[in-house]
Amino acid sequence: MQYQIMAEAGVLDTSLEAAYRAKIAPQVRWYNSQYSAATVARRLMQNRQYPPAYWGGAWFFVVADGQLQQNYGRSLTQLLSRYQECCRMTDQNIEQLLDSWDGLLQKPLFVPLHKQFETAPAKVFFREWFSAEDTGSNG
Repeated sequence: MQYQIMAEAGVLDTSLEAAYRAKIAPQVRWYNSQYSAATVARRLMQNRQYPPAYWGGAWFFVVADGQLQQNYGRSLTQLLSRYQECCRMTDQNIEQLLDSWDGLLQKPLFVPLHKQFETAPAKVFFREWFSAEDTGSNG
């Protein structure tokens, strides 16, 4: 959320997308894998490779924010503001949190995206970072 906050405060000297891409780009190579993005991130954490694990997880929220803006005309920060007002003290884990966010949207977005993050090959979840041949079923 650091770049969203900076952008809203008017102190980000580039676009939000460019800021995230600059941070994620050096780490994305770890996600050119048939293992799920969540599996890759967990392994990176176990191996104390914190930056690629962190930015791999951040990509989940970049994708979610993009889908929110494109499909619902609102940002993740707007949804989080609503969540803070109604529900933040009720959820105990990530699944409950994402379910609450979908409830606020009144449509499924976060739960299915999280399932993809947990189960789809990382190189599919990060597909725009890799060539089409890299994300095909042969690799």
